[in-house]
Amino acid sequence: MENKNRFIELLKSTNREGVDDLIEYLEGTDFFKAPASTKYHCDFEGGLCQHSLNVYDNIMKLSKEFDLGIPLDSLTIVSLLHDISKVDFYEESFQNRKLYTPSGSKYDAGGRYDWVTIKTYKVKEPELRLLAGDHGYNSVFIIEGYVKLTPEEKIAILNHHAGMDNNFCNRDLNSIYDRYTIAPLLHLADMASVYFTERSHE
Repeated sequence: MENKNRFIELLKSTNREGVDDLIEYLEGTDFFKAPASTKYHCDFEGGLCQHSLNVYDNIMKLSKEFDLGIPLDSLTIVSLLHDISKVDFYEESFQNRKLYTPSGSKYDAGGRYDWVTIKTYKVKEPELRLLAGDHGYNSVFIIEGYVKLTPEEKIAILNHHAGMDNNFCNRDLNSIYDRYTIAPLLHLADMASVYFTERSHE
C-alpha cells in the first residue's frame, strides 16, 4: 500500500492532463500486485510497482549527478510508466523444486532434499493479454490512451531495453541515444534498478 500511494502521488505531481484517468485505469488492473518479471527481477507480488519506483529513484539520481536539465515531469512519466505494458500480463503458476536441508528425505549429488511446491508466475497466453507490438510499443500504446507523451518521452520508452528484446534490430540506437538524452538515461536507470538496487535486496 505504501508503494501504491507513493506511485500515485508521484504520477499526480506531473499535472498531466488525463493522469487521473490513467491512475483509475491502473487501479482496475493488477499493476499494483503484479510482478515485474517471472524470474529475472522483482518476481514477487507488487514487484512491478516496486521496480517502477526503483527506476524513478535511479533516474532522479542520474539526472542530478549529470545535471541534464530534463523536465521533472518527463523523468517521472518515463520512469514510472516504462513497464506499464506488464499490466495483466502475468498469472500465478506453481513449480516443484528441490529444497536442500540436512533433514531431507531424499538424496542426490547435492545432498539431502525434499520436493516443495512454490508459487511462481508465467506469461499469460496471447489471447489473454494485450497484443499491439513489442514491450516498449505496448507501454506507449497504453499510456497514450490517457496521457499525451512528448516525442522524447515516447522514444525513451520505446528504446529503454536498448536492443535486448529478441525482435529488436534498430541499427540507429546509438544515434537515438546521442540525440535524445532522456532515452539512455531511462535505460541506465532501468539497468541500475535491475542489476544493483534489486539484486542488493534479494
